[in-house]
Parts: sequence; structure tokens; C-alpha cells
Amino acid sequence: IADDDDIADDDDIADDDDIVLDDDDVVPDDDDDATPPETETFAFDFDEADLSDDGVIYFFDASADTIYRFDLGLWALGSDLTSFLDAQTFAVAADGTEVYMGFTGGRMDAFDTTTGVGAFFAAAPTTISTLLVAGDYVFTIDSSGAWDTQSIYDRATTALLDWDDWRDTARSILYAPGMERIFMLNSGVSPTDINYIDVDFVTGTISEETDSPYHGSYSLPNPIRIVPDESMVVVGSGNFFNTSDLTYATSFGLAFEDLAFIGADYFLLQAVGPNSEIIRLDAGFNILSATWFTGEPRRLFAWDGDLYLVTRTGPNSHFLERIDPSTL
Repeated sequence: IADDDDIADDDDIADDDDIVLDDDDVVPDDDDDATPPETETFAFDFDEADLSDDGVIYFFDASADTIYRFDLGLWALGSDLTSFLDAQTFAVAADGTEVYMGFTGGRMDAFDTTTGVGAFFAAAPTTISTLLVAGDYVFTIDSSGAWDTQSIYDRATTALLDWDDWRDTARSILYAPGMERIFMLNSGVSPTDINYIDVDFVTGTISEETDSPYHGSYSLPNPIRIVPDESMVVVGSGNFFNTSDLTYATSFGLAFEDLAFIGADYFLLQAVGPNSEIIRLDAGFNILSATWFTGEPRRLFAWDGDLYLVTRTGPNSHFLERIDPSTL
């Protein structure tokens, strides 16, 4: 039993003013745990952009002969990849290890993305209009020969493995690694069409071009995108075509500037006047939401479960925003 001397006097009891809590002692409100939206403003323009599997966006600015890099995981700009030559086109390896630039006259340089150093890769007879990394190969289109010439080069040895003229040019192109097949919307011919070209990794050759059975019967605006299981490609009008034979499959009846996929849902990027809108569709093409964003639509990427929207907000000014798809 405590003696009277052991019982604290009133003077020994701390007043409210004497109580000091460290930040670590304060229990935060739920709002304190919320992560603010991640955004970034870029003071540059770009002609094309692509995303590597490791979460780096590459912005190609032909007027500056430069590729700008932004790492989504680090949320930081990387060092620029710059040339003193007149750059015309670029391509990114899916794993992000190399980037290629094509220049006026047909020269191609390969840039090591770790060191940032570029070196001569190969040269086509004339300026390359299209560059694409297809697995272990680089696929190109240039204006030499009759019509245009399509070629493939070995990335490891830089050797020209196969080429053929009397081919089409491309205005939007992609590579389906599971099928080892290139899909493109052609240009320079009328009517325009969807084509595919198979890449043979055993013989190091490319097949003849195969076009759809329709030859202009469907609306085929840019861009071309492929669904995650590679069973269909979809073009900017919302029309889908089977990747096996380019026959018409279905449509969600909405035009888009870009298209991304997360789970079974489709995220369409559209222009609404001078601004942007992302429309979310479920697997049955039902509209789940439509959300407006400030700025002209440029690109929409999906990576690591989130969406990344790039909009133009002014001359040489772009805005990048990370979007949690559950908020749409």
C-alpha cells in the first residue's frame, strides 16, 4: 500500500501544456495515408512515344533529334538519348535494353539504355520510314526498290538477314511476340488495309504481306492496338479483326486516340474539344465510366496496374498523370 509520500501532489501531475507528443506518437487520420496523384510536367514536344516492359516511357522528338526518358517506377526523368544527326524515326526493345534511331539517308544507331551511348547499327539504302523491334530482330521499311522495301536485321550481329520490295509502308505498326507476327495499317495505297507479316526466327526471314479480305470496306484510322491475348487487333474506329486471318470480329462502336487494357476492361482515350476523356468499358463493351482530363490527348499507357495519361497542355508542354483505374 502506498504511503502518502508516494502519492503525487497536484503539482507533480503534468498540465496539458506540458504534454509534448512527437510526430511518431500521433495517430494519423485516414486521410494522412492517402497517396496524392502523381503528376509531371514536361517542357518538350514529341512525335512518338512508347513504353518498355520495365516501366520507362520513351518520348521521341524528331525536331530535337532526341529521345527523352521517364521512369514510372522511380517517377523521374532519365538522361536524354541525343544524336547530332537528323533523326526520323525510333523503336524501343520491349525489355528496355536498347533503343534505335533512324536518320536521314538510311543510317540506324543503337543506344544502350544503361550507358546512354549510341553506336552505328546498320544502314538501309534510303531513309527509313518505319523502325520496329521484333524480338531478336529490327524490322524496317524504306523507300528503296519498287514501291517500298521491308527488311529485318539481326540485333546481335547487325547483319541484314532478309529483305523484299514491292511492299507497303506503314502508318501504325506493332509486333505480337506470342504469334511472332507484325501487324500494320498500310499507307501510300488506296484503299488502305490491315496487313500482317510473319517473322521466322529459325530461318531469319519475313513472309509475304497478307492483307485483310476487305480492301477498304471498313474504317481503319490510326492507331492499331492488340488485345492482351493477341487474338484480335483493334483500330482507331473501334473495329476489331481476328489476328489469325484479319477477318472482321466485332466493334465497340467508339473512336479513340489511344487504347489501354487492364484486366478485362478497355480504357479508351478520346478527344473532347481541346481536352481529353477516358472511357472505361467492361468485357461486354458496356460503359462503366467517362472521365474528363485537361489537355489534348497524346498517349495512354497501362503499367503495373495503373494508367498513365499524357496530354498536351501548350506549345512544348506536356502533362503526365498516374491514374488509379479504380477511380474511373
